Amino acid sequence: MKRKIFIGSSSEGLNAAELIKNGINDQLSDWITCETWKDSQLFSQNKNTLDCLVKASRRYDYGILVASKDDLLWKRLMLKISMRDNVLFEMGLFLGSLGLQRAFLITSDSISLPSDYSGVTVIKYNKKN
Repeated sequence: MKRKIFIGSSSEGLNAAELIKNGINDQLSDWITCETWKDSQLFSQNKNTLDCLVKASRRYDYGILVASKDDLLWKRLMLKISMRDNVLFEMGLFLGSLGLQRAFLITSDSISLPSDYSGVTVIKYNKKN
């Protein structure tokens, strides 16, 4: 039976999510099925988004959330580049459901992360890689 990976992102980060999906599928398609939020039919008609996300966090074996440079955030008198709030929320949802060994955050370089991520090794990407 193939393992299933869910890849979440903002709409702006969908290109990076697709590249990650394609790379995983190219290398590991014999034993892994990888889907982005866009092609997973995650969101059903007449269902609320949160309910669909909670069910997805239980239906997949792994979760990858892609944090791209989407928003400017004014925080503690500093302007920072930040991920979308919903991506951070979904990361917490998948962490709570799947645990630290099966939920991963991949971030664009130089993005602001919550202080709880201090000391955590996070995979970073940029336009070159």
